[in-house]
Amino acid sequence: WPRALIVVALSIVAVNVFDLTSEGVAVTGDIPTGLFTVGVPQDVWGEVGALIAGALSIIFVGYSETLAGGRAMASKHGDRLDTDQELVAEGFACGAAGLVGGFVTDGSLSKTSVADAAGQKSQMASLINAVFVLLTILFLASLFKNLPAAVLGAVVIDAMVGLIDFRPMVRYFRVSRADWLCYMAAGLGILFFSIIQGIVIGVVLSLLLLIAHASRPALRRMGKQPESDTYLDAARHESAIGEPGVLVVRLDGPLFFADANVFHDGVNQLISVADAPVHAVVLDMEAVSHTDTDGADTLTSMASEMKARGIWFGIARAEEAILDRWDRAGAIEAIGRNHVFGSVQEAAQEAGARAGVD
Repeated sequence: WPRALIVVALSIVAVNVFDLTSEGVAVTGDIPTGLFTVGVPQDVWGEVGALIAGALSIIFVGYSETLAGGRAMASKHGDRLDTDQELVAEGFACGAAGLVGGFVTDGSLSKTSVADAAGQKSQMASLINAVFVLLTILFLASLFKNLPAAVLGAVVIDAMVGLIDFRPMVRYFRVSRADWLCYMAAGLGILFFSIIQGIVIGVVLSLLLLIAHASRPALRRMGKQPESDTYLDAARHESAIGEPGVLVVRLDGPLFFADANVFHDGVNQLISVADAPVHAVVLDMEAVSHTDTDGADTLTSMASEMKARGIWFGIARAEEAILDRWDRAGAIEAIGRNHVFGSVQEAAQEAGARAGVD
């Protein structure tokens, strides 16, 4: 049974029969009717500045609600969600709405819930809905003049009740305190401020946590396992033994502005706490997937510092794209092209042979 439609119809009848508007019941009021016109908006360039803030708010809300609804339904029905395709489609829909003077469009959690509860399986249902909306605009809009605003709100709330699920909150708390913090901050922001402010709080907090995490790179002192001739994390593998006087350090993560100084200080810390004097340092850069000018400048500074301290310095296993960026920034020249190796074994062997010479 279409309970929402029945309630809407009965509430309109009640307003008309009992004259509830005179008792202070708020209703939707007059609804514009008629066909839309197609055309490009005129004289909008002077309003661009005023529109930017609203546009950014719409992007935040639309992006969040579209993907939230899509992911919920994809998870429920075992489908795959292509987020890029969803956003491309949303962009075209918003552009088309602008040409006819319509509202900006995005995915709707309430409409998604109603459609799913009604058994919608394909886009055909949306096309049928569009036809009925058009017919309503042309012929039936006046029927909704006395629809109580409270009933309209109740219909939306009823549609959203099925999407309320507290299990993700418990799961986030168990898996990651950072995820749980973002989840709660966004939710409380929506409840106590508004949807836009809540989403902005969640996004900003997520970015701050991401930068904080990236600013603490994982540095691992590597050691050679004699049986396999491979280099492993010395802290996790007791059989991994370091070469005498050679410090092999692996960086797990990007080398960019947020963690460059921490990386530099971390390598110096490992040198200072080494069991024996360090005469050579090899950086295993296999896990470095991103770098920038600050990262390259840090390597340049380290190369000069190591040379002044009489410590041989080299890098190994860096990707070609990473090496090209460091080369353009001058870091490879500072390190020495003959100090760049394709494997840690080669770098460590060369470092052991030439430690204290270069």
